Amino acid sequence: MSGVPGSQAEWCRVHFADTNCFGIPDDVPDEKALDTSDVLCTSLPAVTRSKVTDGETVAIWGRPNRHPRRAQIKGAKRLIGIDLVPERLALAQKLYGIDVIDRREVKDVAKRLKEMAPEGIEVCIEAAGFR
Repeated sequence: MSGVPGSQAEWCRVHFADTNCFGIPDDVPDEKALDTSDVLCTSLPAVTRSKVTDGETVAIWGRPNRHPRRAQIKGAKRLIGIDLVPERLALAQKLYGIDVIDRREVKDVAKRLKEMAPEGIEVCIEAAGFR
């Protein structure tokens, strides 16, 4: 957010790269290595800080591809992923069996969430990365 490209950019600035980076073996594809450097490690603190517990309904705003599994491990009973990218939503449904809301098709997300979970949403996780 500081104007410096992040780790999913083509190029990025890595502070203290000589002491805090790990080499990636040549046989690990870039697509898999990326998960260990950004996407995977951001889901753990997000779910941990949200204090997901057994039986809760969790809504995940943006990139619902990694956070659901962490929330399932913590005991979430239901997960709802909200995103604009159909491929991400389809992958989240396929991998984790979660419900999804496509922001391109649903204009009033709060209303749709109320319809889907009239008992309420206990935890919301913002994973889109916007201010």
